[in-house]
Amino acid sequence: MFQTNAKVIMTPTIDTLLDELLAREGSKDTNDPNDSGGRTKFGISQKWHPDAWAEGPPTRAEAKEIFFTIYIMQPKIYLVQPEFLMGQLVDYAVLSSPRRAIIALQHILQVVEDGVLGPITLGAITRRDPRKVNNAIVDRRVLLMTRLVQQRPKDLVWLYGWVSRALKFRV
Repeated sequence: MFQTNAKVIMTPTIDTLLDELLAREGSKDTNDPNDSGGRTKFGISQKWHPDAWAEGPPTRAEAKEIFFTIYIMQPKIYLVQPEFLMGQLVDYAVLSSPRRAIIALQHILQVVEDGVLGPITLGAITRRDPRKVNNAIVDRRVLLMTRLVQQRPKDLVWLYGWVSRALKFRV
């Protein structure tokens, strides 16, 4: 369990979600020159999380805590139900940022796109078919990735993996 300033809310569901995320990210220490994140281990890049690398590569436990704190707790993605939608938003947040993931959700729900997961967005989820919302997010992720590759052709090498990863969240 991880401590937050508010309270401990690590649940078996979130713990499993984090284990699955870590499995997708892999444990290999990589430093591919084509990777915009630079050196990476457990999905924690040295470029975006330099503090985690201050004493060398992050451990699995450190990576799990970073994912829990930055990608689940801070953006309040833990409030999203059903679990499959929460899991996809966490994965999207890790790859593209919590704000971008929440804005994609808000766009689909047709609420104000402010990147903040509050009562209006959460209420809108309950009024929609969560499977349709989830699958629409998958579609937006795929579009985002293809546009990214158009802007940065060097990322074409990652496109198949990114799209495959997003499509695994289709329900």
